Amino acid sequence: MPRPSRPNAATEAAEKYAENHAKQIIKKVDNCPITDFGRERKHMPQFDFSLVVSSIDWDDDGFEYALFEAGCDDALVSFDKGFVVLDFTRQENNLAHAVATAIKDVESTGAKVVRRA
Repeated sequence: MPRPSRPNAATEAAEKYAENHAKQIIKKVDNCPITDFGRERKHMPQFDFSLVVSSIDWDDDGFEYALFEAGCDDALVSFDKGFVVLDFTRQENNLAHAVATAIKDVESTGAKVVRRA
């Protein structure tokens, strides 16, 4: 049996409904004041920076989890010349505040920030 060249009215109505429903959900998510982690969503700029960290036992399997739990969920962990380097993409009002809050979060785990890279 040949396929109709045009979908029937019921199919068109279902597709239109699904498209409108998806647009409504996206609009609600975009306007939601709460993010996944319970923090208020604020339209602030993002800042990229790195912190060189010492006093972390990178042989310990839990150090990444400890950083995550301390609020460093916006950092990528890497290693360079015996140091742990945390590359942050942090949303804050300004760069100084972004760096200060990252340092506070890192040091709450017992690690020591050596310098900003």
